[in-house]
Amino acid sequence: MSEKKGNAFFAAVEAFVGAIGLMAILLATLGVITRFVLKISITWSDELLRTVFVWAYFIGTALLYRGAGLMRLELVEDILKRRGKMGLYKLIVFCQHALILAFSSTIFWYLYHFIAKQIASGQKTTTSSTPAWVSPMGFIIGTGMLVLFSAHKVWRVLRDKA
Repeated sequence: MSEKKGNAFFAAVEAFVGAIGLMAILLATLGVITRFVLKISITWSDELLRTVFVWAYFIGTALLYRGAGLMRLELVEDILKRRGKMGLYKLIVFCQHALILAFSSTIFWYLYHFIAKQIASGQKTTTSSTPAWVSPMGFIIGTGMLVLFSAHKVWRVLRDKA
């Protein structure tokens, strides 16, 4: 995928996550109004809100990581750059991305087996009878994105383009 198409794709994904965030706000507002003002409980709203949060959080985290928007050792990195210790700087950056790659890969593997069992068993949620794998699917998508992005960043560090 070309860089221009890739940026357009991720801009669309970011817009999707933004729409999910707006949907979460509207759902939470609806839940509060119906429960505390109208004294009516909408049982499916909490489950849907939880699913929306999972999808937005994990996909959003991966997008932030891709764009270097997550917290990291910036203070240490800046000091090393200023002092010209590029070898140590590169090692720290490599370790950060390699640890994220290892952790995300492990979580992805676990989630894959977890979701596969839910699909195979036909497990459904208790309140809305939605397939149980729908909510953690946002987690595995975000984690898969982290695996891809961190592998790319590790490769870039090794190729000395960090």
